[in-house]
Amino acid sequence: MKVLTDNIKNNTWYKIPLPGCVASDGSRYSVTIKKGSTNKLLVNFLGGGLSWNEETAANPMSLYKLIRNLDSYYIPYVPSWQLGIVHIGLLSAMDERNPFYDWNVLNIPYVTADFHVGNNEFPYKNAKGESKILHHVGAKNLETVLEV
Repeated sequence: MKVLTDNIKNNTWYKIPLPGCVASDGSRYSVTIKKGSTNKLLVNFLGGGLSWNEETAANPMSLYKLIRNLDSYYIPYVPSWQLGIVHIGLLSAMDERNPFYDWNVLNIPYVTADFHVGNNEFPYKNAKGESKILHHVGAKNLETVLEV
């Protein structure tokens, strides 16, 4: 995956870090785009989950929790390796059998546990008793995505 430059090529995925935007865990927030050759746009929201209290805030999803079938409620960030996984199937830029092959695609990660409408920070204690902040800033992130 490439970082966005002035020389954008068709059917290539680009990562766009958004200034001032964060995921629920405070990490940097980015979207990915693919320029197609048509005047059509597919918007894909990826990720998921929800946090509504201290217990759910303290239990974000992780690969370990998924494998062990432990309680988890939301995806706290989208790691770089996961962005590569979502670019298969209907989002593949390399397979001409894909019905969206020549479309423009925008991937908007849902990693704020707030349905893209949150506008606050939620303090909580994790399983170790450490004070943490869950960034429910989906509204700001989405507004920035639309501006960019």
